[in-house]
Amino acid sequence: MATKHYTSWADLSILDIAKWYVYGTLDPAENFDERMRPESDAPPTISVDAQSHLVAGPGRYYNPSIFPLVEAFFAKVNAGEIPDGEYSIQQILDVIGYPAGDARTDAIQIQFSQYETDRFSDDYYLRAFV
Repeated sequence: MATKHYTSWADLSILDIAKWYVYGTLDPAENFDERMRPESDAPPTISVDAQSHLVAGPGRYYNPSIFPLVEAFFAKVNAGEIPDGEYSIQQILDVIGYPAGDARTDAIQIQFSQYETDRFSDDYYLRAFV
């Protein structure tokens, strides 16, 4: 599987991402029959530096309060039901009352659509494409 790491979100382009996905490389062969990534090959991995992703990329739209876990925890803190202290995620899930299994997984994950976020930003098309 091909891997490409970008140190800056600004270095990504829709064309590069499409080339990586379709061809598995940024430099496809001249001969069209040799260009396509074999179906048996796993899709390539593209990673972006976390700092760049969070400051200049799509991560700038993430807010801790959109996680159900954070929202539920601070609702209980504000209601005086949880004392000040340090808590692991497991302890927070126990205190909040999330049952074991899928509900716990749902509490620490979110789905976030860039397609519906800040449609007038300069990088909207790239964020929506990815």
